[in-house]
Amino acid sequence: QQSRPRQFACVYVDNDSVPELFVDAGGAGTNHVSGFYKLYTFWNGKVRDVCTMRDGFGYYKKKGIFQTYTMLHGEYTTYQKLVSGKSSVKLSSESYFTTNYYDSNNKKISKAMFNKSLKSLVGTAKVSVPVCKINTKANRTKYLK
Repeated sequence: QQSRPRQFACVYVDNDSVPELFVDAGGAGTNHVSGFYKLYTFWNGKVRDVCTMRDGFGYYKKKGIFQTYTMLHGEYTTYQKLVSGKSSVKLSSESYFTTNYYDSNNKKISKAMFNKSLKSLVGTAKVSVPVCKINTKANRTKYLK
């Protein structure tokens, strides 16, 4: 199986004019065994490592909220808030035979409460996924200004 190239995208997670850097650190194939994703932000003059993800990433543009997705003996999704260069989990769900929902304190909540809480975080915004560029010198020059 041929190795796929590393990729990156600039995404606007928090509500400022400086994009976050999403890195698809992939490798051979496209499953979580072969790679992972990283999210970096620029805060107080420094690049900060926000999060490492295994299987998926989405974000709500300029809402400060992003989601991570992991498949490991079930499906796990977290909704995290990016503030001051750091992230914290606000909501999560896990599905195996049934789906359970949790608040920021990892306390089990109803699906209705989960949906209400998510709506309070993102409003009517829809989740976006990064459009990645292959990590070449030309693309870094063009997209990482």
